[in-house]
Amino acid sequence: MISFERRRDIALLRVIGTQTRQIRAMAAWEAVVVAGTALLLGAAIALGTLAPILDTAFGSPVPYVPWTVLAGIGAGTLLLALSATGLPVRAVMRRRAITVVGAA
Repeated sequence: MISFERRRDIALLRVIGTQTRQIRAMAAWEAVVVAGTALLLGAAIALGTLAPILDTAFGSPVPYVPWTVLAGIGAGTLLLALSATGLPVRAVMRRRAITVVGAA
């Protein structure tokens, strides 16, 4: 569920003349940044945690992961972030902007 403040912000953007495609593009870029940050931080934390164990057990601190698996994880994360951002924004865009702003 999208918060009331977020709904109001999107409605205010619409009231001042921002086009629908601009709002959707802004939300999509936000989702890409969030997904990228999540992937980078997740990989850094996992590598920092597993590196000593892998070095002791196998002699190399870097695990072997096929590129197809990494690509699948990245694509899945991006797809989930885009849908988790895009669907609520689309639902908010269906309502009249002035009624959302007036509800505040």
